[in-house]
Amino acid sequence: MLFTTLEASLLSLVLLAVLFVPLERLFPARAQRVLRAHLGTDFLFLFGQHLVWSVLALAVLSRLDLHVRSAVEVLAGLPRWVQVVVVLLLGDALVYWFHRACHRFEFLWRFHAVHHSSETLDWVAAHREHPLDGLLTQVTLNLPAMLLGFPVEGLAAIAVVRGLWATFIHSNVKLPLGPLRYLLGAPDLHHWHHAKHPGRVANFGNLSPWTDLVFGTFHRPRGEETWELGVPESLPKSWPGLLVSPFLPAWNASASLFRARVLGPIALAVLVTVTFGGLATFAQSVDAGASDAGASDAGRDAAMMRQLLGSGDYLPATKAFGPSTMQGGFGGLGLRGAGTGGNGGIGDLGRTLPAIDARKEDVSVSGALKVEAVKLVLKKQTPQVAACLASDGGAVGEVVIQFLVEKSGSVGGEPKFLRGESACLLALVKTLKFQPKGGPSLVTVTFGP
Repeated sequence: MLFTTLEASLLSLVLLAVLFVPLERLFPARAQRVLRAHLGTDFLFLFGQHLVWSVLALAVLSRLDLHVRSAVEVLAGLPRWVQVVVVLLLGDALVYWFHRACHRFEFLWRFHAVHHSSETLDWVAAHREHPLDGLLTQVTLNLPAMLLGFPVEGLAAIAVVRGLWATFIHSNVKLPLGPLRYLLGAPDLHHWHHAKHPGRVANFGNLSPWTDLVFGTFHRPRGEETWELGVPESLPKSWPGLLVSPFLPAWNASASLFRARVLGPIALAVLVTVTFGGLATFAQSVDAGASDAGASDAGRDAAMMRQLLGSGDYLPATKAFGPSTMQGGFGGLGLRGAGTGGNGGIGDLGRTLPAIDARKEDVSVSGALKVEAVKLVLKKQTPQVAACLASDGGAVGEVVIQFLVEKSGSVGGEPKFLRGESACLLALVKTLKFQPKGGPSLVTVTFGP
């Protein structure tokens, strides 16, 4: 798996380089070398996101989505495009204020400062980000979708495009973007946000300048980019040093040998051990959880992640990780291996599982529940259902399951299979919540390719 993921990361790196290096050479915002100082540090951050941090972030977000998902379909009655707009606007607003908090509160700044520590901005520096800072940002961004009951995987295509644009606004490029700068952001706007000693800290809405316009923190710099980049305080220059610095006392270049040479390596060893220990534990749950019919949450999470960890998939180097990137497509550029939806990436790097759908003729209900209400709940579970059927022997035929929905909306009793069998799907069904308007209902659902 490691070598497959590494190969995919290298391919992603090449594709991003082919896209951004010519742009930076043809339309430079600053005169700077391609092989600049500390480029190796930023490459280590890039590969760290590919090989470790994004996988862990996806696992955390998947678990969080399971627990905070709204039982009420707040957006259900609205057209899909309206739902998307509402979720995006709320996510952007929430991220804006979280970003401001990162610059306001010392504890959050310790982690966010790692991203600002680069003294040279280009498409590689875009990936200099502490994993905890990245995780908190992704949780904040996806929280409105989770709370409002919107399937976050429905934002996959938008997340990929915005992820690439996030790389672009960090790149050493100066282009006349016109109105796009107010809609999506622009390099000069974000470069000003990275200024070491700005006249004012501004442009917190990286990909949503409208938030800065609304809340009074928008600033468009004029003329050539001559301001200094980086952070006022002294931070380590190395990748290990930047990873552990938020956990240590204020960094000082003349710090004692004990702190610099003993505490630093110890903190790094703990961080690496916890990270890879977490990956190993999660990988074990993938092997064991999906086959455990009694492990409702673990079985479902394991099935969702089997495609990612077991198939050598990887996440894009575009800061667009999270549940929404469990789709194939242009991200990073394209998930490799089996995916739960979408298409293969550039050159058809990935393949897709058969589309699993709950068509009208596949759902029957006896009782107060409406067929449409059942389909609405099941629609949100499409990626998980696909992962379940794939994990349980790669089922290709129909699977028919029958279960009782109680008056409270929970699934009661023990669901039973009328055709086929899937331990993972059984565990998933037990977690579903409906909104009956009367007594209990008996539901029969047929899943198939």
